[in-house]
This record gives sequence, C-alpha cells and structure tokens, in this order.
Amino acid sequence: MEPILQSVFHINVQLNSRRFDRPQEMARDVVLRWLEAENIVIPKKGRKGGGFKAKKVYPVEVVSDGNYWAMHCEQPASNNRYPMCHIEVVLDMAGKDHRFETRLASAWPQDTKENLIRIPSFVEDIGSEVGLVDAGIPLNYGGIRIHEPNEVQKLKEYIFDMDRRLPIIVVSEESAPNAEEGMTALSVPLLASRLHGVAHTFRLSLSGSKMFTDMVTKKWSVFNGYVRCYRRGIKMSNLDELWLHHLAGFNTVSNFQGTGSGAFVHFLTQKAYEQSLEILPDRKGVPSFGEIKDRILEQRTKKLSLAPDVHERFRNFEMEKRRLLGLALAWQEKALQLQRRAAKKDGANSSHAPVRSVEVKGSSLNI
Repeated sequence: MEPILQSVFHINVQLNSRRFDRPQEMARDVVLRWLEAENIVIPKKGRKGGGFKAKKVYPVEVVSDGNYWAMHCEQPASNNRYPMCHIEVVLDMAGKDHRFETRLASAWPQDTKENLIRIPSFVEDIGSEVGLVDAGIPLNYGGIRIHEPNEVQKLKEYIFDMDRRLPIIVVSEESAPNAEEGMTALSVPLLASRLHGVAHTFRLSLSGSKMFTDMVTKKWSVFNGYVRCYRRGIKMSNLDELWLHHLAGFNTVSNFQGTGSGAFVHFLTQKAYEQSLEILPDRKGVPSFGEIKDRILEQRTKKLSLAPDVHERFRNFEMEKRRLLGLALAWQEKALQLQRRAAKKDGANSSHAPVRSVEVKGSSLNI
C-alpha cells in the first residue's frame, strides 16, 4: 500500500526587512544553497530567480511568477531511518509583508514513527543571515537569556501580544541551593534549534524570574527551573485558561518519561509542530506551491488563447500569397497588351521589340 502523506509542520513568518533592502532574494539564495548541498544542480536561469526542474537526485521544481517564488521537492526515505518528505517553500517577492512559508509533509515508514522530523537547516540559516519575525517579534535561534529589567518587560509584552502567532517557551533557571549557577532542566540551545520557525524560545534568569513574577503574578509566571509554554492569544484576565499554557517542573523535565530531558524536548517540538498546523481565520499567508503553479499555467493558457491559431495564420498567409500572385499575373497580361498596341502604332513588329523582364514572386513579368 502506498504511504499516505501527512502534514508535519507549517512555518508562517516574515523576513526581517529592517536589516536588508531585498530580504526575499537573500532567503531565496539560502534555499538554493541548501539544494546545492543536496547535490541538486541549479541552472543559470534558476540562479537568477527563474523556474526550473531537476530530477537526478530527487524531484525538485521551482516556479516564479514575479510576485512569488516557490520550491517543492520530494526527498525519498533513506534506509528506513529517515521518512519520505515533501518540502515546500514560498517567498512573497513583491508584497510589503515579506512573508516566508515552509510546509513539510511526510509519510512515515513503519519503524520510524517514534523518530522526529527536523526542520530543514535552511530555515535556521535564513533566520541567522536574514532574520525571521513573528508579528514584530524577532525569532532567536539560540534561546536568548532574559536578565535585565527591559528584557523582562519585553518578554511580558511578547507573551501577551494578541497578534503573536507562534507559541513562546520559557525555560527558567533552577534556584535550589545545590543547583549550579544558570542551571536549567534542559538544553536551551538544543530546544531553540529544534523549534526555530515554529516557536520562540527564551531562557529566564533567577533575577529575571522574580521581576517577571512581580509583573504577571505567580499564576502566569515561570520560575525555579520550571518550563512553560505560552500559547497565542493570552489575556491576563482569562485565569480559566491557565491550564492551556503547560507548566512542567525541573524534575519532570529532566527525567521525562524516565529517559531524560531529551524526551521533553521531543515532546515540546511535537506540540509546536501541531500548533503550527492550526488554521486561524485571520491568519495571513501566501498561496501554496500548487496554487502558484496553477496561476502560471492559467496565465500561459490565457496568452495562447488570445493569440491567433498558428494553422489559421498559415492558411491566411497562403490565401494572401495566391491573391497577390493573381494580381501580378493580371498586370503582366495588361502590360503585354499595352506593348502590342504600342508596337502596332509605331509600325514595328512586336516580335522584334526589345523585351525587359521583371521578376514577380511566383512568376516572371515580361514588359
């Protein structure tokens, strides 16, 4: 039975346009470099932003209509260790939002269901080279440490920003007497790298936790080595929704499911992937690869329908050619008649009159 493709995650963010004039082109070049690293040959047209197809390593198709640049590839399963994946990238090349989307769908081989698909490395590369933004909130790819009062204030604003689309995961530092300074229940850099593009990741210092608690109260805060995931659309007044914003203690995280903090990183990543697939009525986005490709084909079909039929044009040409040839022959006959009349009038023998020849397409005109 053929494997069924299922959506894994959907990254829907903006490129940071404050750093560069044309962030879309830079992001496109990062994706092309990623394809080259996969041994995909990029033609000259593709390097200039045009569409192309490649099939030697695995199927890759790029389309561009001037407004959007889109890539779709089908990575095969590798020795039953990595599942078959369909990866799609769409860049808004003309809009002011500079939107960047990546979708990934996969068909899991039977023995790899417990493994986790990683976000393609080009997402993190775009984040580091160009910058990614979620409703004005920069995505960090290392897990920024929140310590100063102004940083804590920003964190509060980010969490309760109603325009935010991505979840925010805050990892607080352990405050136990025997804990090492800055100790956390899990590796924040590892978590941030796994979630780049689908969640924000922050590390909250001991002093930062105290300030944050003073600002939002204990009910909404996170401290003493706990880890908390803040979903989007939070209002401080909605205390009945506290349970939606998961809170896990240091011991729970560090020994999650009896295997360690790595399992909790896996758990958080899965939850972030699932949330990225939620469809919001006000969610801004770009057309999918298939939609853009359909538009291009529709435009080409429309142009062909507006142009005269090639066979009809050829028939019209042949008819015009015959008409002109008929006119030329008629003028030839008329010229001969005038020649004979002139010869009789002059008393000359028309058979000995000088003859001039003018070439006419398809005939010879004697004068």
